Amino acid sequence: MAATASDHRAAEIAAEQFRGYGLRTGIYLDRGPGSPAYRVIVGQFGSAEAAVAARKVLLIEGLEGAFLVGPLPVRSGEQ
Repeated sequence: MAATASDHRAAEIAAEQFRGYGLRTGIYLDRGPGSPAYRVIVGQFGSAEAAVAARKVLLIEGLEGAFLVGPLPVRSGEQ
């Protein structure tokens, strides 16, 4: 799951919201075409079903920016 922000501080605020629900978070800088975007990654769920269930809870709580993503790609130099 992730949220997207245009600046790092906004991403930090979103990550704090997710941590308030007891979820692990990380911020991933996406330097794709156009402006950089900060992706707030939430999870490390054991299964797709667990991720879907967590997303449903967040949507009920009004965190509409949550969406499902697959595993992040490993970039060169990262393990």
